[in-house]
Amino acid sequence: MKARTLRSGSLIAIRRTDVTLPGFLHCGMHRYSSAHIPIPEHAHTGAVELCYLSSGHQIIDNGDERYEMRGNDVLITKPGVLHGSSEEPAEKCALYHVAVSEKPPLLGFDTADAKAILRALSSATRIFFPGNARMKTLFDDAFCAFRDKTPFYRSIIAIRIMDLLLEVVSAMPQREKKAVPEAVARAMRFADEHIGEPIDTPQMARAAGVSVPQMKRLFASEVGIPPKEFILRRKIDRAKEMLAAKRMPVTDIGLALGFSSSQHFATIFKRYAGVRPVDFRKKRT
Repeated sequence: MKARTLRSGSLIAIRRTDVTLPGFLHCGMHRYSSAHIPIPEHAHTGAVELCYLSSGHQIIDNGDERYEMRGNDVLITKPGVLHGSSEEPAEKCALYHVAVSEKPPLLGFDTADAKAILRALSSATRIFFPGNARMKTLFDDAFCAFRDKTPFYRSIIAIRIMDLLLEVVSAMPQREKKAVPEAVARAMRFADEHIGEPIDTPQMARAAGVSVPQMKRLFASEVGIPPKEFILRRKIDRAKEMLAAKRMPVTDIGLALGFSSSQHFATIFKRYAGVRPVDFRKKRT
């Protein structure tokens, strides 16, 4: 089956009752073009959940730890652990998740293999690590098969999720979260040092010593978002700090961060924070 792209704003959920596969509990994805309400805190009793962020940025509280997920990151939630985005909105991103029972049977796996896979997931000491682009393809294949009710779609979903679990388990012991390449780090520093200016991707590329196409490829693979979006996110993060400090009028904060008008500032801020700047400040009083 040829995978098809799922559009921005897509929201798909596959539940146990939809496919009745051994050990499968649920699978879902959302692709939001702007911030949405926070992901409520919840837990999965007797189940392990995998989250994969193919692009964008999302803060997730998992147990006692907070994880800042960026494009291509995987986060494992162990059975019974509370997780959600706390007060942080569900951000502009493409987030996938699947939950399976912590005990066999598991889809079409041999019993011994199922035990080994579930043991690796449930007892992992490292639950946050880089994934790979094939994970997105496997998720998309499963969701497109379900959405379109492709012939044998239940089997397609089972096979894709089995492949996905193998990809995740294979990635766990091999890959650590690593520092971004120096060119990306230089571009990030440039953005921070010129946060109040209307900077663009070519300026960041020059500061990093690479071409514009290289800059875009590096940010896509290492950060999960384009350079232009990284700049806006940095500005919004700084705006939140300034709004919480309550030393400057909202309009002045927007202008100080290089937005062309108070309306432009309010529009971009709401896209990423889910509320207007003035409402964000009120919540901090």
